[in-house]
Amino acid sequence: MKKIIISGLSLAAWLLSLSAAAQTLGNYYVNAFTLGADGSQGGYEFGFGWADPAKLRIDQSGDSVTFYPNTSLCNDDANWCDATNALGGNWYIEASAFAETTVNVGDAAQDFEFKGCFTGGTLTNNHTLVAYMQVLNPDAGFAVYDGTYQADSTGCWNFTHSEPGTANAIVQYGLKMVGQNVNPASAAEAGFYGALLNRDPAPAAPLDANVIPTLPLGALLGLLGIVGMFGVRQLRK
Repeated sequence: MKKIIISGLSLAAWLLSLSAAAQTLGNYYVNAFTLGADGSQGGYEFGFGWADPAKLRIDQSGDSVTFYPNTSLCNDDANWCDATNALGGNWYIEASAFAETTVNVGDAAQDFEFKGCFTGGTLTNNHTLVAYMQVLNPDAGFAVYDGTYQADSTGCWNFTHSEPGTANAIVQYGLKMVGQNVNPASAAEAGFYGALLNRDPAPAAPLDANVIPTLPLGALLGLLGIVGMFGVRQLRK
């Protein structure tokens, strides 16, 4: 029977990535749009920053991030609520958690990478968790001058960008929950979605139950050494 082998080196590399320094998304922002009758995004209305991630219902522990559709907007202001809409919200919003770096003219060139994997959740079709990287031009009303990259809430992503330092720029990357705000009474129904940051995809699992794993050469030699030492100790007894 054919055996499927997973390289110990590839598994070790993935496990090492799990212990890498956590990537913090410490900025929080809301963009508000009108809400279409079918729950779709309407025209842009306004945006504002928010210092409290709990208000946006964003939980981060190390590289593990969980997003919940926003309920605090409706809870704090009845103008954000509408019982006739699905889940009781009245606006279509983008609730973002992100990191950003300002690059000024004359700064050294910098390379940026943002990667991770979605871990799934229980969202309805009213919301989507999106990963993105974008570059803003502070000299042109903070317009996006380099494309916004997005990934739907499945699989993994890896976004990269090089900023040469020849223009003023703000590089942002993070995650955002996209969809209507929610009445607190519908919070459980609205669900949640999660992601692991700073991750590459895990190595594929074996398809054969009778898999024969392989060890890196160094690990194999170390194991043989331990076995040999144990044998010598037994002989001395």
